[in-house]
Amino acid sequence: MLASLILGALPFVSFQLLFNFGVTGSIAQTPFGLYNTMYQPGVGLGFSSVSPPTPPTPAVVQKALFYKDWVRPFINGHTPHQTWATWKEALAPGLFALTLPSILMSIFLPSGVWQILRDRRTRLVLMPVIGFLMIYPLYPIWVPHYAFVLIPVAATIAAVGVATLPRVLPARWRRCVTAMLLVPVAYTVAGLPQFDRLAIDDFFYRYPEILQIEKNLSQLPPGRAIVLFRFGEGAEPQVEPVYNVQTAWPDDAEVIRAHDLGEARNQALYSYYARMAPDRTVYRYSRPGGVVTSLGNVVLCRDQAEAVKAERAE
Repeated sequence: MLASLILGALPFVSFQLLFNFGVTGSIAQTPFGLYNTMYQPGVGLGFSSVSPPTPPTPAVVQKALFYKDWVRPFINGHTPHQTWATWKEALAPGLFALTLPSILMSIFLPSGVWQILRDRRTRLVLMPVIGFLMIYPLYPIWVPHYAFVLIPVAATIAAVGVATLPRVLPARWRRCVTAMLLVPVAYTVAGLPQFDRLAIDDFFYRYPEILQIEKNLSQLPPGRAIVLFRFGEGAEPQVEPVYNVQTAWPDDAEVIRAHDLGEARNQALYSYYARMAPDRTVYRYSRPGGVVTSLGNVVLCRDQAEAVKAERAE
């Protein structure tokens, strides 16, 4: 069993170690761990009675607000007693609902676990669940979608339970099991995006501002663009509009998103794209108002920024 566990984990562990080295320069330091050390002290496994220090001011102010208003309360409340209360009140009741397409599927879990435990060759299937339940209470932050890592395991256990339950019940109960199965199957199919037009995969689309940003960007004039997002008072730190999911390389995107760091720091971005894509137009998007302002061609923006820099140097 141990050999199977090691061989199964080896490709994933190797990829993680290479990724660590490529981003942080150390195979033992994960990118997430490095980010927490820099901007989110106190986020990690374990309990601490010492209040974490205030991190250095990041390049974008919303990171500091996010840490102060959202992350820090989790850290301050991360005690053994509070953790047990969180699991009892929030996680345990909703764990099945988070990992199964329908809570009705949970009726097949006991028979699935029983069947898996009977065969030592299949017991490894339960290891992710055991590891999650043992390790995750040591981590201070809990949000529902973190449980999604258990979806493959929960689906496997439920499927084994579906195959096992009719064999262990008396014949007169087998039709009842078949009837019960039809309900969660129908619920699962109905939840697919092909049938549910309101299904949204992106968790952060619950914020109206994200939808407004997408709408405003879709109304930009034709042509390749760079949009600089300026974070203002009243904007929601949880909303992060600077990302790229359309292309494998950000430079290939029709609209490149970036943070507005001020003209002095924006100059590096202007210079890069004036070289790589001089046809792009630069826009500033002010949050939370959603006002879009054209700053002109990226070459022009670069020249203006360099002129201001030279003037200040004199």
